[in-house]
Amino acid sequence: KFKERWAITARDLTLDVLDELASSGALTQNDKSVAKSIIEQLAKDCQEGKAVFVCTKRSFDDEVQNLSLKPNVYDIDAIADWVYLSEALGEQLYRELKGRQYAHNNLTIQNRFSKQGTKYDIYLSVSAPEVMFWSTSASEPTGRWLLSAFGKFGYDDIDLPFWFRGSAIGGVRLRHRDETCRNGRQYDKWSIYLGWEQPMDYSIPEGTMLDQMFKSRKLMSSAAGIYFKTTFSSTLKNDADCEYGIEGSIAMMEKGKGGYYSVAPEQFYTTRNYLSALLKFNRLNGLLDVGGGISWHDLSHVSRISDDYHLRHIEATRNVLMPYLEVGISESGDLLQYALNAQINYNVNMGYGYFVFKSQVMVSNAFGLEFKYFNSLSPFNVPAWQYDNYIVFSPIIRINF
Repeated sequence: KFKERWAITARDLTLDVLDELASSGALTQNDKSVAKSIIEQLAKDCQEGKAVFVCTKRSFDDEVQNLSLKPNVYDIDAIADWVYLSEALGEQLYRELKGRQYAHNNLTIQNRFSKQGTKYDIYLSVSAPEVMFWSTSASEPTGRWLLSAFGKFGYDDIDLPFWFRGSAIGGVRLRHRDETCRNGRQYDKWSIYLGWEQPMDYSIPEGTMLDQMFKSRKLMSSAAGIYFKTTFSSTLKNDADCEYGIEGSIAMMEKGKGGYYSVAPEQFYTTRNYLSALLKFNRLNGLLDVGGGISWHDLSHVSRISDDYHLRHIEATRNVLMPYLEVGISESGDLLQYALNAQINYNVNMGYGYFVFKSQVMVSNAFGLEFKYFNSLSPFNVPAWQYDNYIVFSPIIRINF
């Protein structure tokens, strides 16, 4: 049986442990007292997440058999006696330490089959599939790197979900996972997406069963371009966190007037460039997820009837700003994982908005369902390129090995 090991990534707790060990004299360096300057540097490293304490549990009960510092730059001695450790930390702090009801990184699984832990993580859904195919060792307490291939359809922030955006995105994602277990959730310290957005060249014929489920697009994509997204996460008090980032698409290659399927209208609306900024606070008071942001995109009214290769502009290109607010709850238990969010956005330039409900439910983090509902706040003021409501749903299958 493998002994359970975990790294404490809750920085407030890490600093409390460091302070108690130093105050009680249990923090030693090659069996000698640690200099004040080194303790101050250790506190700074722990605050910045550069150093963490790693715990090892005894195999036959819940006592912490060993406590060590990683990376151990200053040769700090490990404490390998749970009685001595409990006396040095005090009963209350020691009970909290072994209870593991805080942000931590599980280091146990990597000892069994591979130094890399999970080799593949396959996430299948209609709107955002992803396959993680490479990662560094899961045994590093300060985090690991992961590389994935991803797909994406639609932009929820501008009320063009799924295929109503008229394009498909594919690319790679690089992320650094720093705190992989916080209240049962996995978190990425930062993440970078880089891909290519390509117009979709097909439609669903009217009168079919699929037409009843997915309405025909009113807006077409008229350019291929570079897609990018960056997100960052920082830890707040009480295991809450702050997430912020930007997402965008820049048109690089125009799709000419002859590149559209025959059912596309002679005149249509199109958007080529998109940019969005996000700020979100997760698990406030251990429950609420609250966030907001602002999105921008261009909008053109064009015709396929022109004298050259290019589309002809019927109206001047517009700039559209759409701020949004979002609130929700989420939970990641052993059996049931869910996220329920309500969002309100508003088109500043044209005076209309949408209420958006988004939900995702997973069982054992393996099977689930995603459902999104968009409903116009002013159905009599919906522009020609939008519907007054959208419904998007998808089964989710996740496989990791």
